[in-house]
Amino acid sequence: MAKRDKKEEKKAADIICSACGAPIPVGENDITQVTCPYCGTVNVLSQEAAELDRILKVRSKARQRDQDADLEYLRKKRQLGGEKGAAGRRETAAASAEKGASRKLQILGRIGMIGFILWCLLLGVALHDEYPAASAVAYVQAFFAIFELVMKKRLYRIGRKKLYVGLLIIMWALTIPFLINVDSPSATQVDREETWPHGTLASLLPGIDSSHCHVYSNSSERFNINVYQYDKDSFSDYVKSCKEKGFSVDPQERDGYYEAYNEDGYKLELNCFDDRLSVQLVEPVKLSKISWPSYMWDGKLPAPASDQGNVTYETETGFNILIGNTSKDDFNTYIDTLLKSGFNKDYNRNGDYFYGKDKEGNRINVTYEGYNSMNVTFYKAEDQK
Repeated sequence: MAKRDKKEEKKAADIICSACGAPIPVGENDITQVTCPYCGTVNVLSQEAAELDRILKVRSKARQRDQDADLEYLRKKRQLGGEKGAAGRRETAAASAEKGASRKLQILGRIGMIGFILWCLLLGVALHDEYPAASAVAYVQAFFAIFELVMKKRLYRIGRKKLYVGLLIIMWALTIPFLINVDSPSATQVDREETWPHGTLASLLPGIDSSHCHVYSNSSERFNINVYQYDKDSFSDYVKSCKEKGFSVDPQERDGYYEAYNEDGYKLELNCFDDRLSVQLVEPVKLSKISWPSYMWDGKLPAPASDQGNVTYETETGFNILIGNTSKDDFNTYIDTLLKSGFNKDYNRNGDYFYGKDKEGNRINVTYEGYNSMNVTFYKAEDQK
């Protein structure tokens, strides 16, 4: 059996050429036909093998078509992916640009907000110190700042980024004329062409020969005036003239400042800074007999020696009273009494001033005002109100 299998295997491996009779070896890949290596004749192996060869060729072509279709699908997919990738990159770039623009807008918004706060402060300074031109510039700056903030919040859609940046540049540029107008002495004199008045309290003081004055008040109760383009070197001479007029009681004097009373209790206050002199004179405080609010401290709040005073306010949480007929020695004696009574916690005693607390947290301030008067302010502790 084994011998016959080997013989059939050998026959399957070699065939005889139909033309020259030479043996032709058959390989594994030779399925339907084989070519004679001697004469070149093509020898068909069998009819079944030919049919099989046709089927294999058909299948091979089908596989080739499938492969071509797969390759075409992959090519289109790659092309489509490239287009999506490009679109995604464009979207990413656009988002990045928008984010950068938003960040720049936020920075500009912060600059605008800082400018708005700054210019509001400058406007307050200009109005307080009476610089009309500078005030007008500050008003314009504040207007532009508000308009810029409205644009930032998109409440009023107008223009583009260039307009937004332009507003910031204009606002900051206006700071230069503002400073020029503030620094210019003549800027304060646009509507300040008054002279030193006569009569009422102004007559108690030495006059100043100037046409650059502004009178705020000139009544029997108060006299207040600003003198512009004032020579600061003349301040000491004016203080000397005021002393000669009788304002030398309880004086307080330092560089550019003088405060004193006259014998009738009128209080004078002089302030000289830059090129301006401010003069204020007020009538004496009217005193009357008072009822000391000792109940504020369980009926034990020490009363001053004098019962003459003026009550500024009195509530269930505290009071402020000006005590008259009180010398500096009386003031010091009253402070000693407060310390012994228990107002010795975190206290501060310094010349004409005293501050102290008791163990419950009640506070008292006492200040010697001059001209035989002291000011007493009492604050009740929070847990005792």
